[in-house]
Amino acid sequence: MTTIRTKYGPANNSDRCRDDWPNMTTAKVAGQVVHLQASAVRAFREACREFARRSGWTDARIKRTGGRAILLTGSWRSCALQAEKHAEDPSRFADPDTSLHPQGLAIDVSTIQKDFDKARGALRHVGWFRARADEPWHHSWGFNA
Repeated sequence: MTTIRTKYGPANNSDRCRDDWPNMTTAKVAGQVVHLQASAVRAFREACREFARRSGWTDARIKRTGGRAILLTGSWRSCALQAEKHAEDPSRFADPDTSLHPQGLAIDVSTIQKDFDKARGALRHVGWFRARADEPWHHSWGFNA
């Protein structure tokens, strides 16, 4: 197990699939529900605020709404679901022991998101990694897998 300290709190990772970290939490962020490690939720929340600022929103609107939603097509998956998806299509889904989705440290941003590049820039600004050059939608928190 590896734990790193981030500005938003600890991020935990294991070299074996683990989907039950004690700091996993479910939260509503800018109108959508996410299930991630707590530090990833906080960083995602800040990225939505940053996305709103980059989109010209006022501070009052950001405070009222929580920011501009960065639309996701995926985030947390159980180890069992990740294993199933990997078995079905290993070119598309990572092995459960290397994927950060079950760890609560990965998100997939909708590529039809309006201002997709601005949304990715907001994620990068607060510390999310674009994990792979061939997957512009996939971002990881704390660890670059």
